[in-house]
Amino acid sequence: FRSKLLNHPAVVRLGRSVKGRPLKIGASRIEAALSSYAAATVPRRKSESLARAPRPSTSQAVASTLGSAHAPEEPKDWEINLGRGDSAWLVKAKASGRFFTGPAPQEAHGCGPDGILRSVPAPRLGAGVRGRREEAKKYFDNTWALTEALFAGLESEVPYYCPPVHGLRHPLIFYYGHPACLYVNKFRAAGLLDGPVNAYFESIFEVGVDEMSWDDMHKNEMLWPSVREVHEYRQQVYEAVCKVIAEHPGLEDDAMGGKAIGWEDPLWALYMGLEHERIHLETSSVLFRELPFELVKKPHGWPTPHPSAYRPEAKAKAEAFPEQGVDYPANAMVTVAGGVARIGKAKDESGSGDFGWDNEYGLREVAVGGFSASKLLVSNGEFAQFVQAGGYATERFWSEDGWGWRAHRGLDMPFFWRTSNDGPGFKLRTVFEEVDMPWDWPVDVTYHEAKAFAKWKSELAGVAGTAGAYRLVTEAEHHLLRHPPSLESDPEALTDAEKANLNLAHGSQCPVDAMEPSPSGHHDTMGNAWEWTEDHFNPLPGFEVHSVYDDFSTPCFDGRHHMIMGGSFASTGDEASVYARFHFRPHFLQHSSFRLVANPTGRVPATLLATSEADALEVARAAEEQALRQAEARGWASPAKSLREEADNAKRNFSSSAASVNLAGTSFQDGQGSTYETQELLDMYLGLHYGQAFQGDQGVPALIPHEGAPAHALGFPQRCAQLLTRLAQKEGSADKAKLGRALDVGCAVGGASFELAKHFDEVVGFDYSRSFVDAAKSMRDLPVEPPLEACPTYRVPTEGALVSTSRAAHSPGVDAAAKARTHFLEGDACELVAGGELADLRGFDAALLANLLCRLPDPRRCLDGLALALNPGGVALLVSPYSWLEAFTPRDKWIGGYADPETGEARRSREVLGEEMHKRGFELVHEEQMAGLIKEHQRKYQYIVSEATAWRKIAK
Repeated sequence: FRSKLLNHPAVVRLGRSVKGRPLKIGASRIEAALSSYAAATVPRRKSESLARAPRPSTSQAVASTLGSAHAPEEPKDWEINLGRGDSAWLVKAKASGRFFTGPAPQEAHGCGPDGILRSVPAPRLGAGVRGRREEAKKYFDNTWALTEALFAGLESEVPYYCPPVHGLRHPLIFYYGHPACLYVNKFRAAGLLDGPVNAYFESIFEVGVDEMSWDDMHKNEMLWPSVREVHEYRQQVYEAVCKVIAEHPGLEDDAMGGKAIGWEDPLWALYMGLEHERIHLETSSVLFRELPFELVKKPHGWPTPHPSAYRPEAKAKAEAFPEQGVDYPANAMVTVAGGVARIGKAKDESGSGDFGWDNEYGLREVAVGGFSASKLLVSNGEFAQFVQAGGYATERFWSEDGWGWRAHRGLDMPFFWRTSNDGPGFKLRTVFEEVDMPWDWPVDVTYHEAKAFAKWKSELAGVAGTAGAYRLVTEAEHHLLRHPPSLESDPEALTDAEKANLNLAHGSQCPVDAMEPSPSGHHDTMGNAWEWTEDHFNPLPGFEVHSVYDDFSTPCFDGRHHMIMGGSFASTGDEASVYARFHFRPHFLQHSSFRLVANPTGRVPATLLATSEADALEVARAAEEQALRQAEARGWASPAKSLREEADNAKRNFSSSAASVNLAGTSFQDGQGSTYETQELLDMYLGLHYGQAFQGDQGVPALIPHEGAPAHALGFPQRCAQLLTRLAQKEGSADKAKLGRALDVGCAVGGASFELAKHFDEVVGFDYSRSFVDAAKSMRDLPVEPPLEACPTYRVPTEGALVSTSRAAHSPGVDAAAKARTHFLEGDACELVAGGELADLRGFDAALLANLLCRLPDPRRCLDGLALALNPGGVALLVSPYSWLEAFTPRDKWIGGYADPETGEARRSREVLGEEMHKRGFELVHEEQMAGLIKEHQRKYQYIVSEATAWRKIAK
């Protein structure tokens, strides 16, 4: 029935999702479709049966476009979009010129004497600019025509609908309609339009896909409108935007020229739409580049690849393995003096500046120490050395996630490299062509590949694991490599093809040494290819969202997106600006390359989002240290008040800012469920869980001896486990040799889990942090009496920049049998029995949640899972300081710590927790106060008193 319904003519227009997911259409349209279906399927004589031509399969459609050799073996879900006559229509529309809903590329502003359309400079929005209306129309026509010139390169309907090879983005039909849709939706939000152009299209084309995981493969299966329908929609939107530009009084000149257009001006939405379309011009060009080249053809008017793509000797060079100095230039490391990098721009409320996205506004000054950076972007030839050395087959060069991505994609070389079908050697895929491999062009890779190369290069140079190991550039360092500030005030300088490969000066990248270097001696600091950085995408101090587009940046402040800097050959408008701050997931391709960086101290001046309390403390220290370095760089005796304030702002602008450190659990999450892990945080927890094993010459004392020393607060994880053990013995069967199964929720590096394993038959510890789970597994795998050198080391801050090294070892009684009874998993405490490795974790006799509850995004959901995980009679020990913070837990999900909205009475966490536990069938059996101590450095500690309550699950 579902199949018939979804293929019936009455439903074919509605749009759907498949594989059991809900239909994405309104109830009224469903009812209409069902009525039509019922009428169409009333029993009738055979001669009167509904005649309908069968929908052609992907095999037929693709074979008709590419030939039978390219036909898939079986139909795919997206095939339902084919066979509506779009291919034939496209041939006629392009031949007649009707394909272009605005000016044809040869007629648009920006088309040169050679008939090639290129980007024009972004308009200035300050006061006094004459001809503002005409300038806006020309920039709009240039933007619109560039998009349509690109899409004119699709040869049939197939590339509009087939999902990209990785399955992580929408098909191109979405990106054909999405930019037009955004104009309408943002114009309506700003009051420039009164109503929709097509409400249904403005729903399905509204939100794109951010590929949150490299194996998330189910986003593309729905019935999309036909190409002709989206073409008609684009024509309507083009006319609507033209009308706004032609009639809005805010674009009028007066005696002084045009008025300023600022952040709060409704016309800001016009320039927002223009720059948004230019973002998708570039991202769509990457999707084109990922298509089989038989599905595309360079359209008339689109920029041709750089002339170096067609060098007479290119084929011969591509057939041999590249030689440095012959096929590609040597890439020396060039020293850069330290300095203060100024990131961001002021939001001039008078509107005298240019357009910028929300993440560009604000100011951060970063004191950067001296470093060295490769003179050139890493070229295809240089990267080939990594490929030849087996880099794609050597796991130790890759992060865990990077190796998983590489294996999932089955890659043994960069994705845009091709082996030649007509002989030896390699080819390179450009947007529309395959050319003989230009070994001197920048290599296109993901962040994962760039980091793997850096690790391989470090090993090759003998600096792996040292402070001088190679890494990627940071945002602050990139600012010190750039051209002079004059480019900031001269947008036309960045459209000069002799200065930078930007703004579609060429239809491809070019040799890494083709453009003139910056004053620091580095090439391609702007243009040619984006540069991956070590920084997470992050807000600048003073960040605020724009009311018209409040989710442009904030969903990606999650510690999972890395920034890219400098723009590529396809970057135009604001993307080609020195202020641009863009970002992608580490498995994403975006005409992106990298350069290597090293510095003797090993310090990385990168901004990384903090989503744990302990890391927030580290961030606070770093902010203060940053202020001191800035003061020193400026010759001040001590930090100025403004820098002290900036350090405070830096603390506040991270995703977490807390005054205490979680003592046992580490399932820190933000709204996206992300975590952030640092070596400092791992060191801190190794010290907390295993810091009393070695003393004196073998390590740093857990507590400096002194009068009144709070030694009773040491060993917090073990004391929590011992209390749970005693309670389980009291509540359970006294004659049992072992106590059954125990669950350690938020186990961190495993200290409590091993203590529990002394008395329980099995202990399962799980934590949200992969690095902590790995550390727990390492501790489990230690020999029974390990030699000193086998014990993991961790660093302990002592004074200032001084650190000492200590070693982690098990407490007495954790023998081989106890370690064998432990198992460690990575998982989310809010999904205790809901999926992944933690699916159906049930049948436990005891559970420990130590200082975890008030750090979860949904603690009640965790308690729900706990009730399912425990056997009747099982005991749960909940230990918490009740330090509720909105950075971790939305206020409406707090378990206490607030005033009743109706009575105004205080709702204490102990009281509310009792109510919640009783609802889930638990009774209180014990409560006490538990002190904990965590070391910030040798002479500074945090002393925290948590409340421990034990609950027995009532037998039913």
